[in-house]
Amino acid sequence: MKSSDFYHKGDYKEYYKLLQFFMRICGLWPYQSFFAKYFFITMTIFLSEGILVGQLIEVIQIRTDLNEVMDCIPNLLISIIVGIKFIGLLFNSEKKKCIDRIAEDWQDLSSNAEIELLKAFTVQGQKLAFVYLFHASFTGFMFLLQSIVLSFNSDNSTNIISTVPYRVRYGIDIEKYYYEILFHCYVSGFSHLIILSSINLIYISFIQHACGLFSVIGYQLEHIGNEERLDVDLNIKRVDDNNYHIALNLRLFSEFIDGSFSVSYLFNLGLFVLILAVSGTQVLMHSDQINEAV
Repeated sequence: MKSSDFYHKGDYKEYYKLLQFFMRICGLWPYQSFFAKYFFITMTIFLSEGILVGQLIEVIQIRTDLNEVMDCIPNLLISIIVGIKFIGLLFNSEKKKCIDRIAEDWQDLSSNAEIELLKAFTVQGQKLAFVYLFHASFTGFMFLLQSIVLSFNSDNSTNIISTVPYRVRYGIDIEKYYYEILFHCYVSGFSHLIILSSINLIYISFIQHACGLFSVIGYQLEHIGNEERLDVDLNIKRVDDNNYHIALNLRLFSEFIDGSFSVSYLFNLGLFVLILAVSGTQVLMHSDQINEAV
């Protein structure tokens, strides 16, 4: 069975439905049609990184004011990080190999017990994905809600402008087009959330599949002598050993995961530490102004 057909078959479709949905809307699903793939890729980049233009213009305009520049850096770095992660995964060939490998591993399992073991870890991955999505949606919603809450307390145009989630400049009257700019910020923030969710759901699915394969190997080794057979071949070749095949596939799958995510997560860790440092500095700088500190 082709890998593309596997993900449309019965229970397997349900196991990976959430993963497929997020990968499809970002154009990352390897079995999409050419038109759909590049349409979603273009829309994702346009909606998520369009805000970056306004942010860079704002930084250039206020470059002589260090305090103002510091206020721009965290959200600017987030936009850059999301863009780099998306482009990196988009051109990562290991991604498709992992997805193909998952389909092949399911079809290579020889007993119902092994299938149930891998199914248990896959379902657990689904639950972890829902927990992650709830947490990410909640934190993202709170970030966007902040603008609405602060706008209620604004008594002049300067305060109203400061309630926009992203520091942007488009060469237009911000007061006049406040709600249009606010809407653009919301769309960009939502797009960032979708991209990060897609990437992390891919990682969760791959890791859970690898854990499931480890469990299958453990099960096979525990029951290796349970089947009574009179025609045991003591000279069995490694290439005919199912345990050997699964272990080899698991090793290759682990290498695919490592190649897809290790450098990306190390790079992101450094940038997120930088964002935390800048955010902490911002809080100290605005410690006498509660609205600005928030």
